[in-house]
Amino acid sequence: MYGKTAWLPTAEDVIITKVRWYTRARRGKDWDDIRDVISVQDSRLNRDYIHRWCEIHGSRESLKRL
Repeated sequence: MYGKTAWLPTAEDVIITKVRWYTRARRGKDWDDIRDVISVQDSRLNRDYIHRWCEIHGSRESLKRL
C-alpha cells in the first residue's frame, strides 16, 4: 500500500461526471449527488472549470437547471 499513487477526482470532476450521467440516464441519484457536492463545496468550486467541461460534453443545459 505504501509507495502507491492514487488519483482522486476533484469535487468539480464529480459534478461534471454526474451531470453527464444525469443528462443521459435521468437518474435521480445523480441529481441528488450533484446537489450534495455543491452544498458542501459551494464556495470552493471552480465554476468556470465546471461550465467549460459541461459545454464540451454537451451537458450545459442540465447544469443550468441546477
